[in-house]
Amino acid sequence: MTQPFASLYVHVPFCAVRCDYCAFYTLAGGSDIQRERYLQRVDAEFAEFAPQAVPLDAIFVGGGTPTHLTVSELQRFLRQIHTHFTLAADCEFTMEGNPLSLTPDRLKIMQDHGVNRISLGVESLNDRTRKALGRPGAAKLVRKAVERIRSANFAHMNCDLIYGAQDQTLAEWAADVAAVAEFAPDHVSMYALSIEPFTPLADRGAEAADDDRMADFWTHGVEALAAIDLQLYEISNLALPGAECRHNVDIWRGGSFAGAGPSACWFDGETRWRNLPDLARWLAAEHPEADTISTRDRAHEILCTGLRLVGGWERDAFHQRTGFTVAELLPDSASALVDHGLLELSHTHIAIPAQKLLLHQGICREL
Repeated sequence: MTQPFASLYVHVPFCAVRCDYCAFYTLAGGSDIQRERYLQRVDAEFAEFAPQAVPLDAIFVGGGTPTHLTVSELQRFLRQIHTHFTLAADCEFTMEGNPLSLTPDRLKIMQDHGVNRISLGVESLNDRTRKALGRPGAAKLVRKAVERIRSANFAHMNCDLIYGAQDQTLAEWAADVAAVAEFAPDHVSMYALSIEPFTPLADRGAEAADDDRMADFWTHGVEALAAIDLQLYEISNLALPGAECRHNVDIWRGGSFAGAGPSACWFDGETRWRNLPDLARWLAAEHPEADTISTRDRAHEILCTGLRLVGGWERDAFHQRTGFTVAELLPDSASALVDHGLLELSHTHIAIPAQKLLLHQGICREL
């Protein structure tokens, strides 16, 4: 690591069944030997990163399904994190969980080891939509998982939702949003379905909703969740004030962070790195892939990731982060974006209007 880091991502690749839409690096099942070797290797990675760590203020454990680890494996894994890293007193410690494996004993172990934020893969509470997505388990099992999380008194809960499945109606999406609102999470992530190559959805010729329907789904979700005080703060994320995902916000702001596990990414302040998305090669400690670009191109990249956020960038903060001013990076065409209401520029800030955030990629291509 070139810069000290205060944020850590850990990828646990194992899951019970690979969902039909999933394009992340995952391994369905995973043998006892594979999981044992994973725990040995990730412990070694923690040791490699530890000298560059300051007290961590954010940890995010994703996958895969981290809660697919057995109870004893999960306990060992969390102990390894504490062995190698010091956690800040207010560390945001997130772990993703599948409703089918968030058992009371796992929840207790997580809480005993400082996990204070559960990211629950809800996706949909409509069994027809779940079948279209290839998401295992009935909707009633999601509700039971929420009850267990609430009984365990976790401080924070995020619910992931997916919209735009083939033939999904706006009424069905509205019902999903309303059901999640009843769970009273302090954070919701709502993602447009993307049918990625080589996934089962792609193989069977499934189609996602068109752009107009996607926009309708997004708009309804933003408006309906605002009624329970969840405010849009990034294209796909809403939260109560103060409950924004600290780990992700820092990444969008160009912060350095460490990454452990197969396919995990990390950023040292100059170069982006990615562990190979292959368990055997990662276990063999093969060198990660490097994304090395000029400092100017990196600054432009960070400008655009920060524009995912409502409110965009404060100019002084961007300059402090990258060493470049916003004015140095903006092309002449930026004025046309301003004229068309797609970009807001002031003496102090640059931002994409919140209602235009779905156009983020196209806007950034013009920058």
